[in-house]
Amino acid sequence: MQFFVIFCASLVFFVQAEYFYERPNGTEFLEEEKERFGLCAAQCYCGLPNVNRIIGGSLVRHNKYPWTAQLLRGRWHARLFCGGSLINDRYVLTAAHCVQNNRAEITVRFLQLDRSSRDPGITRQVAQTIVHPQYDPSRIVNDIALLKLNAPIEISSYIRPVCLPNIYDNFDNRNAVVAGWGLVKEGGVTSNNLQEANVPIITNQECRQTRYKNKITDVMLCAGLVQTGGKDACQGDSGGPLIVDEGRYKLAGVVSFGYGCAQVNAPGVYTRVSKFINWIGENTRDGCYCYS
Repeated sequence: MQFFVIFCASLVFFVQAEYFYERPNGTEFLEEEKERFGLCAAQCYCGLPNVNRIIGGSLVRHNKYPWTAQLLRGRWHARLFCGGSLINDRYVLTAAHCVQNNRAEITVRFLQLDRSSRDPGITRQVAQTIVHPQYDPSRIVNDIALLKLNAPIEISSYIRPVCLPNIYDNFDNRNAVVAGWGLVKEGGVTSNNLQEANVPIITNQECRQTRYKNKITDVMLCAGLVQTGGKDACQGDSGGPLIVDEGRYKLAGVVSFGYGCAQVNAPGVYTRVSKFINWIGENTRDGCYCYS
């Protein structure tokens, strides 16, 4: 048994939003909370796709998930090494194992569906990396990190952040989408095009009945086809989004680890974002959140 850490018609409508103070979980700020999360009012909505090959997945077209980010290492011949999700105009959420001890210059790229094209998309450098203080690389627990961009992203009809869940969301038994540019199969090559795969979220109790057993903690969630395999994230997808459609897409998980890719009895394991909402809020006070 070999264990891999995964390094891994849409809804095009636009509405004129009012200005709102909003928590990361999508509800309006109370007055006493505005100082904590930053005095910011963003005129936008999170979690709206622009339209309707991770393994077993399909090609994404037309920047469907405009919050999905490539993390690139190096300056001149930058290489994809992980994914991430834009959560407000200044911060990208990713996996801690992607960036801990990574001293190379990191570029974050949005809106480049095809990595072989000359279209550069939108790029930013990382000004600050914030790894969760309780991240444990030996157990891959609390595998979550924030990347502060060197300049804000102008939220528009083309690029928007994903919605964050609230602290009570667990998404058990829900269908989810994982998206990224990682390996198209175990031992294969990375994809030039953004891929998506539909995967069911299972309960942690069910996940502990798989090959992971007691490795699964309450800050994780599992998603995949336990009995058959065939759909999963893979190396290069780490840090990328696992999203659930609730009218607007919520970020249920961050791609974290797995035994191989798309194997039977080994679903993908994700960081459970709802467990980290307070930590995210405390560390992104200078970012503008969209209304959800």
